[in-house]
Amino acid sequence: MTDGAAKQVIGQDGRAWAVYAVIEGQGWDAEMSVRRENWLSFDTDGERRFITPLPADWESWSEEQLRTALDGAPRSKRRSLGG
Repeated sequence: MTDGAAKQVIGQDGRAWAVYAVIEGQGWDAEMSVRRENWLSFDTDGERRFITPLPADWESWSEEQLRTALDGAPRSKRRSLGG
């Protein structure tokens, strides 16, 4: 489950990505064992990426910082909720 705070960033490819924190223990998916800590999720139509552990200050990141983080985030094996 998310912590309620979400942002949006436009990736280098022009797609809009929802950026939000996922908090372990609130709807956590046991199949995602690589992410046993809280993580930052990047979600667009048909694709998810993530950063773990959750950066404490991510909500104060600029759009450019979010874009840079998105570019370096590994892809999730699970599809996005939107795709």
